Amino acid sequence: PYMLKRLVREVVNAGAKHIVTSTFKARPDSFKRVIKTIPSIKPSIRDEYYRLYREEGLWFHGYWYLRENLRRELLAPIVEEASQLSVSYATCREGFNNSRKYFNAGSCDGSHLIVDDV
Repeated sequence: PYMLKRLVREVVNAGAKHIVTSTFKARPDSFKRVIKTIPSIKPSIRDEYYRLYREEGLWFHGYWYLRENLRRELLAPIVEEASQLSVSYATCREGFNNSRKYFNAGSCDGSHLIVDDV
């Protein structure tokens, strides 16, 4: 969590006004591609990846999602730091848009920050 909070601070210090964050969404072929790309990956890590997504996860719109409580836990440090720093933030693809804790913005993509001078 410390590194995620630090990353948010650095991005805001560099001028960001909005943070968009999401967890990894595994496609059906993601497991095969990871194994092919990183053949030295330990079987225990492959098994954990498979368990978290395929056994405990949720199939939604063609992707495997981590279970909800784990996604909330992973995203919490990011949204907490963004809130602390008073920047808007969004977790658009997580299904948490009805929760002010995980979505406090006027838009997902930051378009709410664009000022129309016309």
